[in-house]
Amino acid sequence: MLKSNLPPLVTSKTAADPLRESIEHARAQASEQLAAAWQLHVARLEEELRGGWRQHLEHLLEERFRQLAVEVESHWQGQLESARREQARRSSRQLSESLNRFCRGIRQAVKQQEWSGLLMEAAGEFSKLRALFTIQNGALRLERGVPELPPIECRLEEAPALMAAVSSLEPIAAAPSSAEISAPLAAEWGAMGIHRVRLFPVASRGKAVAVLCAAENEETVDSNALELLANLAGAVWEARSAPAGELIGIQPAVPAAEAAAWSRLPAGDQDLHLKAQRFARVQVAEMRLYQSEAVKQGRAARSLYELLREPIDAAREDFRAQFMEKSASMVDYFHQELLRTLANDDEGTLGPAYPGPLA
Repeated sequence: MLKSNLPPLVTSKTAADPLRESIEHARAQASEQLAAAWQLHVARLEEELRGGWRQHLEHLLEERFRQLAVEVESHWQGQLESARREQARRSSRQLSESLNRFCRGIRQAVKQQEWSGLLMEAAGEFSKLRALFTIQNGALRLERGVPELPPIECRLEEAPALMAAVSSLEPIAAAPSSAEISAPLAAEWGAMGIHRVRLFPVASRGKAVAVLCAAENEETVDSNALELLANLAGAVWEARSAPAGELIGIQPAVPAAEAAAWSRLPAGDQDLHLKAQRFARVQVAEMRLYQSEAVKQGRAARSLYELLREPIDAAREDFRAQFMEKSASMVDYFHQELLRTLANDDEGTLGPAYPGPLA
């Protein structure tokens, strides 16, 4: 039997193995790459989703908190407004009750001590530091003080601010200095850290019978309420016609010798004369209060008009326009007040440049 020298034939299985391995390797590599790509894609999606949810959640929280803030603010505004109305109602009721008690009590007061005590007690609801001065024959006398003050008596001229309130019958604010509220009162209140004093005249029949003083330190006073109390006290006292010796006020501006001529004036002229007198007192009192140094120098040098020319001329022109030109019977009360109060009844103190009375 002949032997063949040809190589053996490659079987199909032998030839397919490398191809199969290549295909398997490519499939495994592709699968690995696909898994990696999918993982990367999922990771990126997850990152984006997480970031998006965070922003979305923050937006939701912001909106919700904004809504809650509006609701809370609305709720508390309603509560505060309701509380404010209730407090205002209670305060109004308490104030009216306090004023009513004061009026009932002061109407029944017989003696000056009762009258002043009730006024000071009522004023205590609106001012912690207060004093009441009564007026008699141009002098001030301390009736009561809270806290308690030593006895104080002085001439009106020694307390220019009180004198201005008495003359004008209007409330006045003053500094707590001896040049405005008198040395004795300034010495007492100055040590208490007071920075302002408010003065409320108590008037009866057109004259001041007392002055209610309220001091301010770190707390302010209720000026409207105190003025109301002073007006009520004066009105009640006037209606009761105080007996002789009780709360005597400042002397009337019209001298007794002119009473007959005064009674012949029409009611309108009398009213204009009274306004003119008050105007003159206020103007001169303000000069003494706010130009005290010039007044002092002018008296010493007998040149008041030279040093106070501007305020004097302005007041003279106002007096002329408001009173002299409107009444043939008008008297130059401004000149009289200058002479009496500033010049101490010595016309030479006004100086040679003073033009004299308007008529």
